[in-house]
Amino acid sequence: MTGVTWTPVQHDAVTSPDSVLIHAGAGSGKTRVLTGRILAALERGVRPHAIVAVTFTVAAAAELQGRVRDAVRERAAMEGGAWTDVLSEWPLMTVTTIHGLCARIARDHPAHSGAGLSFDVLDEADSRVWERLWRSRVLAELPPEVVAQVPEPLRTAALQALVEHDVPPGSAPQSGDAGALHRAIQQLTRHVQQRLEALRVEQGLATFGDLERWAWQALQHEEVRAHYAERWTHLLIDEVQDTGERQAAILRALCAEGVVVTAVGDEKQSIYGFRGASASVLPEIRELVLARGGQILDMHTSFRSAPELVDTVNAACQHLMPGPEVAGPEATPFTPLIAARPAQDSGGAAVDLQIVQGGTSAGRAITLARVLVGRMQALLGHPIVDRSTGTQRPARWRDMTVLLRSRTHLHAYGQALRDASIPYEVHGGRGLYERPEILDAIMLLRAVADPGDDLALAAVLRGPFALLSDDQLLTLSQARNDGISLWMALQHSPDQACRAVQHLLLDWRATAGLHDASRVLEQAHQDTGAMAIHAALTDGERRVANLRRFTALLRAWAQDGRPDVRSVARHLADLQGVQAEMTEAPTTTPDAIQVMTVHGAKGLEFPIVLYVHDLAPRPDRGIVRLDPDRGLILRSEAAAWREARERAVQRDALEDQRVTYVALTRAADRLVVGLPASDGVNQTRELQTVLDAFPGTLPRHVFVTGNVAPARPLPLFNTSGGPVLRVTPGPEVALPGRLPVTSLALYARCPQAFSFRYLQGILPLARPWMDTEPITRRARQAGRDIGDAVHQALEKGWDGKEILRRLPTLSPAGREEVAGLVDRLEEPVFDELRGHVWQREMPMEITVGSRTVYGIADAVNVEGNLVIDYKTDHRMVPEHHRLQLALYAHALGVTRAALVYLRHSVLHWFSPEDVQRGVHEAGELVRRMEALDMAPTPSVEVCSSCVFHGICGDAQFGHARA
Repeated sequence: MTGVTWTPVQHDAVTSPDSVLIHAGAGSGKTRVLTGRILAALERGVRPHAIVAVTFTVAAAAELQGRVRDAVRERAAMEGGAWTDVLSEWPLMTVTTIHGLCARIARDHPAHSGAGLSFDVLDEADSRVWERLWRSRVLAELPPEVVAQVPEPLRTAALQALVEHDVPPGSAPQSGDAGALHRAIQQLTRHVQQRLEALRVEQGLATFGDLERWAWQALQHEEVRAHYAERWTHLLIDEVQDTGERQAAILRALCAEGVVVTAVGDEKQSIYGFRGASASVLPEIRELVLARGGQILDMHTSFRSAPELVDTVNAACQHLMPGPEVAGPEATPFTPLIAARPAQDSGGAAVDLQIVQGGTSAGRAITLARVLVGRMQALLGHPIVDRSTGTQRPARWRDMTVLLRSRTHLHAYGQALRDASIPYEVHGGRGLYERPEILDAIMLLRAVADPGDDLALAAVLRGPFALLSDDQLLTLSQARNDGISLWMALQHSPDQACRAVQHLLLDWRATAGLHDASRVLEQAHQDTGAMAIHAALTDGERRVANLRRFTALLRAWAQDGRPDVRSVARHLADLQGVQAEMTEAPTTTPDAIQVMTVHGAKGLEFPIVLYVHDLAPRPDRGIVRLDPDRGLILRSEAAAWREARERAVQRDALEDQRVTYVALTRAADRLVVGLPASDGVNQTRELQTVLDAFPGTLPRHVFVTGNVAPARPLPLFNTSGGPVLRVTPGPEVALPGRLPVTSLALYARCPQAFSFRYLQGILPLARPWMDTEPITRRARQAGRDIGDAVHQALEKGWDGKEILRRLPTLSPAGREEVAGLVDRLEEPVFDELRGHVWQREMPMEITVGSRTVYGIADAVNVEGNLVIDYKTDHRMVPEHHRLQLALYAHALGVTRAALVYLRHSVLHWFSPEDVQRGVHEAGELVRRMEALDMAPTPSVEVCSSCVFHGICGDAQFGHARA
């Protein structure tokens, strides 16, 4: 790869034509190296179809694929020739997850794999729901006396452990009661596993375990292995340390003689033992690479973290990870990182410790959450290094991330952030299904499906859909003493409010008879104004976004065969029963703190990390245990249980060390470690161990549980007419270092509106009501949903039939509207755009002054000197988009820019003069922003269409000009 600077080790890893195992420390640039190694293979003449890369997550696969694709496009544009051929063959390259690879093998060889001709893959939540539904039916096939040999709850615990983990029950004791019980469990689980597998094949379904089993079965056949040995000559494996034994066996079966193997891993980052990751895989891959004459390369230079941070983390981890000599042969040896970043004055210690002691676990979590929120406020505006420019800038909320070991006390951190009015976004977890606004919606659907469900009906009556008082609900509940249901009491109530609610429920039941569940929920919001009630609360924007996400889920379920309210209510009950995970809607606030688990942060980096190092021991309440060596062990087997528990405690302790390493190495500039500990002897000893690991010169603050008040919102002050958040240090802290390119047009229109949106993060109060207007017979979608769908269809190249099939979250009328808008491009007015080879959805980052503006160019053809933007707006206002197109054109080095108004069949061109003028104006606007000139520019025309006019004291009202 020309023009790229590599360290000597990276250079060897990229250019070696032989097999390699790369030990890649945190922040050492492994994805960049993997990209370079693929490009080097392509440069040597390896064809794209001969390369297969296996990553740990879908996101990692997409990132690697995107990096290679962009690099190939760049080489093809600059050099042409062979790279043009590579670009044309690019779709034949395979970049996928291990389960994506297994699914492909199973589908390629249905007879050898036993997978059948077609199947749909169930995600983890749907797998648990499906298994829960069919397990009881499968058990009923056995003689009752066989089932009765294994008492509840042991039967449920054993079946859940064995079926979910897809492992055999292990060997049973030879005699005695324990042996008889084990043999009964073996008979039960063998029957259940075999029958569930057969049922999934019959129904055309597959779990992740099925995919692995089918791929393994297929690869037992010599002809299948020969097929892939001929097809895939280069195999790349990312995150080897998180690979399970069966997954590793599948990958080894693809490593025929002559296949070049590239494996990347870091034993210190192996944190997925609970998902079956095996510590033995990395040494096995090492032997495989050495056996075919390959190299073992160590990359331990960190390009991520500041030198002071690297030194502190090295010192801590060397203490916490003493290695095999001290902690036993299974312990992970620690190799220090080497800082590559230059030292810069960070204005204080790079690491500080916040300790909370005493009280209950929940009390410590609440107190520590308040402490960490206070640290966030203190760090706002603190200098950090912008990775895109290499220069220092003030820290914003979006630069901070809270890392948790588990989600047990997640609510405490959410509440502390809300108390301080700090925007935040939670990643992963049950999230959505635990939100109050979604629980209200779920209860509504349950009550509509079955008014006899007293619990659901009571929740609806007391919630935002009915708003009955406690006294009214008490009167209804007293009527139930006569043996009638709450629904019957509601029907016979003389209270006018109760009767009104009853009529609404009857209307919604009538709607449910004709429409899907999403329409029922929308109708309930329209009839009651419940959406407005949610929007008016302090976290109103979050609630509205979550309700929209939930409504989209209901539409998708309707497309998948669950259109009616009854089936949706049952499905929701099943999801809640298995504690299914569904993330909340992403925040619309551009400047928000991120909250996630350490496992969710794997592979990511953040300027400022606030890590909660929980010292509480893991609970041991189970009645069965799965041991890697012995299989299922019952708590009643005292000696075996103690032995297995000791091994599990040791494995967990070693994995906890690695989790700590992963957490500490996510930080680039600042690290705050929160340490909640009880007054007990064990946790006090654990706390001292952690404190001893960090240099004694670091700032340490100790708090007593319950003695910390909630953090107050930071105050606002006025300067030049604009409200600005006062934080220190630094005069620019109110203005984000990165802004969406569309923000320039908003600033040009009214600086105060820009301030409301991007400095204060205020919710545009007009927005929540936009989606509550009555739905027409065409089931009109919100404008932005249609616009997003049009852009997606254009990017993917979908025709009308594909659009109708590929957009399940839109209504049928919405999909037809999208197809019609895309078809407009065939009209003669757009003839000039045909015949170009477009690069679509190109991410743009443009430096304007000391700021970076970002956006996505819809379609670019640099050779044709052209950039265009598709618009589905109902009104044509080209001036609103001139600055955006001008900056795109300038950054791309083109002079022709156009807006494609699909609804109006209009092609609006900006002249080269328009482009130059726009670039100059953008620079002037940014200079005014940096001076914090937020003075309003009110007028009837501007204010009439401003979503902030309801809270702006300078707004002008009247009749806008046509």
